[in-house]
Amino acid sequence: MKVPGIPPNWPSAELPAEVPPGYRPPAEKEVERGLWMQADRLEEALRSSRYHVRDPQMEGYMHDIVCKLAPLYCDDIRVYLVRIADFNATMAPNGFMQVWTGLLLRMRNEAELAAVLGHEV
Repeated sequence: MKVPGIPPNWPSAELPAEVPPGYRPPAEKEVERGLWMQADRLEEALRSSRYHVRDPQMEGYMHDIVCKLAPLYCDDIRVYLVRIADFNATMAPNGFMQVWTGLLLRMRNEAELAAVLGHEV
């Protein structure tokens, strides 16, 4: 896919139409690989963090929404509920998603939540 505004001779000018499910960056892509490794470490730290709200039912509910939005990537995405009062959600390149409790407090319905989760995916 050609990217508007980027000269065609730039290495990043050709982007795949989509990333295949289960994708991991190859070793020769050192920068991308480093970002993924950093995301893996952050995810591991979050799992044992006191800020991780361990609510399998709620995390499962949000994961189900993500799976409806991006069914090809359902198995690659892990959703964590995080005790932070701000309105936010984040998605890391390795497939871990954080949904902050402040976001959930401000959502009025599932459609609003799905819009935010879809943006992150």
